[in-house]
Amino acid sequence: CGVRNYAVGKDLVLVNYSGGVNFYIGNNEESDGVSAVLPGYGNDWDEYSVAERAEGRELKPSEVSRYWMLKGFRFMVQHPLRSALLMLKKWYLLLNGKEISNNQNIYRFADNTHLLRWLLFLRGSRFLFFAFPSSVLIALGISGMLLSLASKRRKALILYLFLAIFGFSVVLFFTSSRYRMPFIGFLIPFAAFSLYSLWNAFKKKGRFGMWLFLFLPFLILCNIDPYRISMRNEALEYYNLGNAYFRQGDLQKAEAYYERAIEENPYFPRVHLNLGAVRFKEQRFEDAESAYLFEIRINPHDGRAYHNLAVLYEQEGLVQDAISFEQDAVRYMPRFAEAQRNLGRLHIKIEQFDSAAVHLERAYALHMRDARTLSLLGLAHLRTNNFDRSILLYLEALKLEKNDRFLEYNCAVAYVGKGELEQAKHHLLQAVRLQRDFTEAHFNLGMVYLQLGDEKNARIHFTEALHLQPDFNEAKKMIEKTQ
Repeated sequence: CGVRNYAVGKDLVLVNYSGGVNFYIGNNEESDGVSAVLPGYGNDWDEYSVAERAEGRELKPSEVSRYWMLKGFRFMVQHPLRSALLMLKKWYLLLNGKEISNNQNIYRFADNTHLLRWLLFLRGSRFLFFAFPSSVLIALGISGMLLSLASKRRKALILYLFLAIFGFSVVLFFTSSRYRMPFIGFLIPFAAFSLYSLWNAFKKKGRFGMWLFLFLPFLILCNIDPYRISMRNEALEYYNLGNAYFRQGDLQKAEAYYERAIEENPYFPRVHLNLGAVRFKEQRFEDAESAYLFEIRINPHDGRAYHNLAVLYEQEGLVQDAISFEQDAVRYMPRFAEAQRNLGRLHIKIEQFDSAAVHLERAYALHMRDARTLSLLGLAHLRTNNFDRSILLYLEALKLEKNDRFLEYNCAVAYVGKGELEQAKHHLLQAVRLQRDFTEAHFNLGMVYLQLGDEKNARIHFTEALHLQPDFNEAKKMIEKTQ
């Protein structure tokens, strides 16, 4: 994976660049060791943009990871006692029976299915509870490890080593059930050995004192949480339900769940953003605007709210306001490709082609290379007489959209600007083949034939242009010129 990353991106990133920010999330002054929350940004952030704004320059992925990693190490060095206590908490929760959700309440899903409610549950208070099956499995696994050590089974040493290293790799960041799943999996052989030891004691009518002494204390510890970590987050769950209905197109239910999320937590990030999106789809623009503005107030670094406002204001004909808010979007999230593209498109709309090219090139660099983006960027360069770049972009777009008459036409115009008339003729012929009544293409094809010295074919296409548009005076003049 690291070799491929270097080959493609020319940057040494072993897996992905989010390791640094996840390390900082688990090691900072506000960290609770379990929540995926970035200080100052909540549970919704763009770590790349934050790092670039802080450093004042564009960063490679490895540099972004290093930026956050150093912030985490700085906390550990400056606050050694707090860091040690936090690490101890994460170790304890790693071996606790409670399933700690990252962004979904595992127990809520289990309660909603007939089978899982008996296979996975948490009963009791936030301090003392019974977590099934994890608490039983972990207690059996730990007792099995101790029994294995007592029996001097050296073949299990590789498992001890794996559990120690993998456990450390989890608590080094933050504890969550989905990250500790492999750890639980490698406890299963020790849990099986613990049960095997219990069965042998039954068969030999031996004493169970040692087994109970090694199992029961850990079972109790696995079902006690002195930190009182809560799995309930009603705002998050209503928000997720709203998103599910939004994706299905059920706007009424989506709005209802977003509003319930707001009742639980009016300052929950993104819920006002998505509520605004629902209202925008319902063409309730004033209500959508209010939701977006509230999102900006509580989550001012999220470029998506500014972007959505820009789309709304353009819809209402306020192009300059749209540009202003889209500029805010890319200021807070420079790597927000959709906002970069939209800002470029808006600049084209007011004929500021140099500015349009800057933002569209940024979108292109962020791998937004669909035919629409390529066409807009090709047009921006065409209008600034950068014909070579324009041609390359149109040719790339035509590979994606082989039968687009406007791409063919604009590519031909770029070739005309560069003086390559044969290539221009080829693309204009393609344009009129795709649309027989394409007036501008016929006229420009006539101009190209005329420059190539083929007056006969030039007259044919001028005549066709005039036929399609009888008040086309330029076509009349060119017909007279070729007679």
